[in-house]
Amino acid sequence: MKRQKLVFSLVVVLITTVLVAGVFTTANAGGGGSSITPGCSSVTAKNYSGSTITATWTRVGGGSGSISQPSGTTVVYPMQPGVYNITVTAPFLYRFSVTVPACGGSTASCPIFMDGRLNNCEPWQTAAVYCQADGSVRVYVPGKPLWTIAFTASLTDIALVSKNPSVNTLIMQGGGARLYRLAGGKFQVVTPGLNPVDGNYNFIFNCPVK
Repeated sequence: MKRQKLVFSLVVVLITTVLVAGVFTTANAGGGGSSITPGCSSVTAKNYSGSTITATWTRVGGGSGSISQPSGTTVVYPMQPGVYNITVTAPFLYRFSVTVPACGGSTASCPIFMDGRLNNCEPWQTAAVYCQADGSVRVYVPGKPLWTIAFTASLTDIALVSKNPSVNTLIMQGGGARLYRLAGGKFQVVTPGLNPVDGNYNFIFNCPVK
């Protein structure tokens, strides 16, 4: 198979992707976004993110290529049916898969974020959560143009709250993000959701604390 260019669209400011009825849609903090719609041996890609998107792709069974799609463009690209693995770096390493069948349908791979965050399979996230080697918890939130550190809760900060409080207790907040120790011992990060109507983004996790 000759090297081809698969034109698709992703967001490079805030990477948030949702699969609805076979269509990948993305949104960023500035209100832009993109969509990828698999069709019968084709993909329709719309980029309205405000940025040119570049990426590489490989097709399972053979074929690879690279793309560069300016914002404000829509492209219908004929493709052989199959699974396409797509990788973007913007600003975190981001990966997903699209299945192009004879007529419609698509699937997503997991993990989609490979930078060490705990919530690496949640494309709708508005916080990136990391357990640091020293036991601290670091939280990133969307910024313009890059994600920024909302806060880093050190072991000392974490130790100020019981490991098993009777009620959910705030440990630290900043940058629109909050870190709680939940009744039962787990941690929770809460940030405003992508769509305020849908409420907050919540991520519950365990993190080794010495």
